[in-house]
Amino acid sequence: MAELIRIRPDADYISRVMGQGGESLKKCFQCATCSVVCTLSPDARPFPRREMVWAQWGLKDQLLRDPNLWLCHQCTDCSTYCPRGSRPGDVLAALRALTIQEVSFPRFMGRLLARPVFLPLVFIIPAVLLYLTLLVTGKPFYPLGEVEFSKMFSHLTLNLFFPFFTGLAALAFLVGGLRLWRNLSGQPLRLGNLDLGRLILSAVEAIQDILLHRKFKDCGANRLRYFAHLGVLYGFIGLLITTAVAVGIIVVHLVAPEVAEGSFLLAYPLPLTHPVKIFGNLSAAALLFGCGLMVYNRTTTEDTTMKTGYFDWFFLLVLTTVALTGVLAETMRFVDAPEVAYPVYFVHLVTIFALLIYSPYSKFAHFFYRTEAMVYARYAEKGESVAGEAVAVPAS
Repeated sequence: MAELIRIRPDADYISRVMGQGGESLKKCFQCATCSVVCTLSPDARPFPRREMVWAQWGLKDQLLRDPNLWLCHQCTDCSTYCPRGSRPGDVLAALRALTIQEVSFPRFMGRLLARPVFLPLVFIIPAVLLYLTLLVTGKPFYPLGEVEFSKMFSHLTLNLFFPFFTGLAALAFLVGGLRLWRNLSGQPLRLGNLDLGRLILSAVEAIQDILLHRKFKDCGANRLRYFAHLGVLYGFIGLLITTAVAVGIIVVHLVAPEVAEGSFLLAYPLPLTHPVKIFGNLSAAALLFGCGLMVYNRTTTEDTTMKTGYFDWFFLLVLTTVALTGVLAETMRFVDAPEVAYPVYFVHLVTIFALLIYSPYSKFAHFFYRTEAMVYARYAEKGESVAGEAVAVPAS
């Protein structure tokens, strides 16, 4: 007799999926058109039909263990061809958002970032922290004289403030990553249980896919997403590099000013003609281009293939605001308009805090967790191939 398997649907989880942006879930009647048209769906374990079934039944545990949630890039091919308008892409996006909440550390932060009612608090916290920093350091909100942002927040202050909170975010990512790996593999991550060679090869292949955006190229219904994500990815990476180099220059000025004196490459504040400034401004332009395409894409496809919820808009608008306020603060510094420059700079720092420090709980976490899931999927696939070869019997 076959083993009896008892399924316990989680009605609360179904409600959470629908409330997170997957309200079209119940329209699905399991025709599997979505799995057929999806160019990213593997032949051995096709998605998203299976995930739609599990979501309709509220099978939370199965979904938390499913790497296919992260292999989906929400290109909307499935939603475009769905005969019932069930928007499988939106449902999988909702499932990813709920997975982020489940692996978040601490978990209440994942719930807090997912609810619009807490939006004011999300920005009040960094604003208060930054303002208290001004009070403690004795710096004015409107410094006198030529605009120089270090008169408001010293380089040393910012180099202590942001690394501290970024470290907390990194710790949250570490715990969340361990939780996700345990969900996907069914066991805690232990280096002794891993084939490091296979893991490194899987990581290299997954990162190549991400940097080259190969998966987005395979999507046919919404080509704008490819260019939008490309602009955001490389614009953000460029700004990270710019920030790292600028911090390095600042450190040289703090610890060895005699080395920096008279050197154009170590000049600070950086002139517009400085290579780092040029690279940073080009990166900001790429980021704004990508964000602009995303906003356009989401507002023009809202009634057809993709629904954009609060979880998506929060990350996108914060990212856009970081880029806009950065460019505006730089412009106001060069035209020497302190009445605009300093408030804009303060808002810029608040939004940077919101982007980086809340990153383990916002859609920003997709970059980290999707990469991890892609690495795991390749690692598991290679393991199955090796196991299959091990038991193969040669023909007589």
